[in-house]
Amino acid sequence: MNTDRAERGLAAVNTHAPLTCPAPASHPGRHEIFVHDRCVYINKYAPDGAQLWDRGHGGVNELMDRPLAVAVDAAGFVHVLVQATLTLDEGPDFSFADARLVVLRITPDGTLVWRWEHTTLPFETGESYVPIGDIGVVGDRLVVLEHNHDRPTLRLELDAAGRSGRRSGSGRA
Repeated sequence: MNTDRAERGLAAVNTHAPLTCPAPASHPGRHEIFVHDRCVYINKYAPDGAQLWDRGHGGVNELMDRPLAVAVDAAGFVHVLVQATLTLDEGPDFSFADARLVVLRITPDGTLVWRWEHTTLPFETGESYVPIGDIGVVGDRLVVLEHNHDRPTLRLELDAAGRSGRRSGSGRA
């Protein structure tokens, strides 16, 4: 994600094509994030195309996880924003889902450092809440934008240890 896009709003998500993100000059290569068999996979490739490492992230209750965005900081840490589906109930005349945004922080060599889940929302979610979002690196912090069609856009900040800091809502739906 580019920082300007994070500050302006949310980008459309293509769930069929993998997300790609170049690595910084200090850690050359590229990252590819995709879904396979309901899990999110993160692959790192060298400049010559050789795969350096891969990591998977599986959801709960065998429900679909979906990668939304990826950002790589100057030190080469990979940050993946995932929509993790927690519950899904469907019938002939109804459909209810509950999902949360998850951030994965992965070292340049592919080790998962931490997993952060946005569990405390500043509003009632009702029967169904399935957010989308974007992520970017701003200085030494991660900025996460979270949005659901009928809720305000939230701007969250995480430090390098995965602790949330400032939170604000835009008031826009």
